[in-house]
Amino acid sequence: MRGTWACSLGLVALGAFSVSPTASAHISVSPGQAKAGSETTLTFSVPDETFAEQGTSRIDRIVVIAPQSVKIGQARPKPGWTAFVRGRSATWRGGSIRAGKHDTFKLVVELPESKGSIVFHATEHFALPRGRVEEFPVPLDIEPAARGTAVWVTIAAATAAALLGAIFFLGLRRWLTAGEE
Repeated sequence: MRGTWACSLGLVALGAFSVSPTASAHISVSPGQAKAGSETTLTFSVPDETFAEQGTSRIDRIVVIAPQSVKIGQARPKPGWTAFVRGRSATWRGGSIRAGKHDTFKLVVELPESKGSIVFHATEHFALPRGRVEEFPVPLDIEPAARGTAVWVTIAAATAAALLGAIFFLGLRRWLTAGEE
């Protein structure tokens, strides 16, 4: 009896912890990190999961605002969506992301020269329910830029030239002195 009671209590507790509230919508970016000072294409993934269980929502506009230190080069077009850039803001509109579905949006940006973390601000604008707007911070880590390969190639070439010069000089010296013996 005691074991049955403990088992029942454990199942109730497990059930209570496994019940989760409605999932909230979020926007993510990939890759989650990029090189400082680079031009890169970021892909923003936008799910419509706010009212997915009811099947009543539909997103018809996405806006991504870049931080001050980021320059937007282009909002890549998508079939069914109109894309445009104004200053630090990229907008896609006219398409549709239905409840329970997701879509991706590509943005070409120039990243700052310094490493660290920056945050884009993205908003989902809903046609259903009309007028609803949800805003999300979208972080991106910026790694230090790789050292220029041109510098390393130049150093390697100079080292190889110096070694070949030394070998040639020593060989020539030996050849010239061989006749004196």
